[in-house]
Amino acid sequence: MGSNRVANEEARSEGIELDLYYNPTKEISAQFMYAYLETKVLKSVLPALHGLDMPGTSNHSANFAVRYNFRQGKYKGAFIGINQKYRSAPLVRTYFTDQSGNAEEDIFLQPGGNISFFQLRLQDQMTTNLFFGWAGKLAKGRNVPYTRFQVNINNLFNDIDLISTGSNPRYTDSKRITFSAQINF
Repeated sequence: MGSNRVANEEARSEGIELDLYYNPTKEISAQFMYAYLETKVLKSVLPALHGLDMPGTSNHSANFAVRYNFRQGKYKGAFIGINQKYRSAPLVRTYFTDQSGNAEEDIFLQPGGNISFFQLRLQDQMTTNLFFGWAGKLAKGRNVPYTRFQVNINNLFNDIDLISTGSNPRYTDSKRITFSAQINF
């Protein structure tokens, strides 16, 4: 049975989040975000789960992004940036050992016994994304709408990893390129 989600389960996430923004010039902006979270089972119909980590959770996550904006000259309105995301090894599942020898996980405490378990975690995860685009007016004039074009290259280095954000692990998407356009009237 393990630590998969069960009905009437309650959990709590506690931790700290930190966001830092730095703009050394009008052209350069940087941001760093970090979070440390502990997500524990508070209440479950299976007492063995009390106090254990929730499946799909990671303790550490960080995001770092740098962006350069061209403010004048031939490339005025253009921008380029890079984003690096990190997530520490997520918990896939908690497995309880078979102490009774019946080929089933022992999740109920026997009198005078201890519950024995181990946790399966995946590896740390890193993803790099690149973005570039242009924003501004396509012509001069008061009634000309503001326009923005952007290209995102997600998973720039095509790193395919097994990840867990819930009780079912999955593989990350391969490199993906998206184009977006916005017109504000």
